[in-house]
Amino acid sequence: MSKTVHASLDVSECRGLAIIASPVSKDVCKDTTETFEVSVKNTGSLEDKITLTTTLGTLDKESLIIEPGKTKTVYLTVDAHDLEEGNYSIIVKATSSNKDVFDEAEIDIKVINCYDASLQIIPERSEICSCSTTNYEVVLTNKGELKDTYTRRVMNYYLNYTRQVELSSGESKRFNFTITPPMGAQPGEYSLDAYATSEHTSVEAHAVLVLKPAEECYKLDMKPSKESVVVEICNATTIEVTLRNTGEKEAAYNLSVSGPEWVSIEPNFIELQPGEEGIAYFYVTPPLGVETGAYTAGIHAESFHGSFHKNLAILVVSNITEYEES
Repeated sequence: MSKTVHASLDVSECRGLAIIASPVSKDVCKDTTETFEVSVKNTGSLEDKITLTTTLGTLDKESLIIEPGKTKTVYLTVDAHDLEEGNYSIIVKATSSNKDVFDEAEIDIKVINCYDASLQIIPERSEICSCSTTNYEVVLTNKGELKDTYTRRVMNYYLNYTRQVELSSGESKRFNFTITPPMGAQPGEYSLDAYATSEHTSVEAHAVLVLKPAEECYKLDMKPSKESVVVEICNATTIEVTLRNTGEKEAAYNLSVSGPEWVSIEPNFIELQPGEEGIAYFYVTPPLGVETGAYTAGIHAESFHGSFHKNLAILVVSNITEYEES
């Protein structure tokens, strides 16, 4: 006598798997790539072909054949270049060849801006005269968390400077330069602009250069000891002229006179520091044959930056004693 027994075996009960990701959460810098380790274990009793998928990023392998009790590792790469700043949840799914068996691992990332910089111009405002030099310092600091390469540019009416610089996180570099407006430069305010750009960030700083007018920078106070004089024919008189530099800059002056040919000045050149005084001598020597009467003479101080003038009244007489008694 024989007996037949019928039975069915559910293969899914022989299959199992587990998936673990590491790390499970991380801050990711924008414009970088980050790699996560994903471990898959065959917890079943049969060799299995396991398919892997992810909701974000790229897996270096999309399927694995794993023996029972064994573990294999794949790597998930997340490219944050095109991701906006914010939070993302990534699901990596492992599915057995029997579609009913699967497991998932969740990775939470926060995309943040790890690139930042600051730029400063020192001083932010300066006031100078033409032909003077002013010094500036531009300070660029990498305030981000990663090394970065910047193109640094400084622009002004008198300057155009471009350089590249690489800075580690927290590192600063200083750049010093000078500006010297030439003689004849138009007075007014000039902007000084600095820019630093990288593939990841951009910063700028601004300063103002004030070019003073020449009459403010270069002043001369010219004071003769007398502004009028009476002199007798064939006699001479001397007038002391005090010249004081009341401007802000050193200046050199050529001294000259105008009027009758018998007036002169010595020296004919003088150089004065700001606040400094100098003395010149104005000579009046009317010779025989000069007509008596009133004359006007001028004292002139000429420099590259301006002209200064002073007029003197001269009265020529034939007999100074008679003139004084009259």
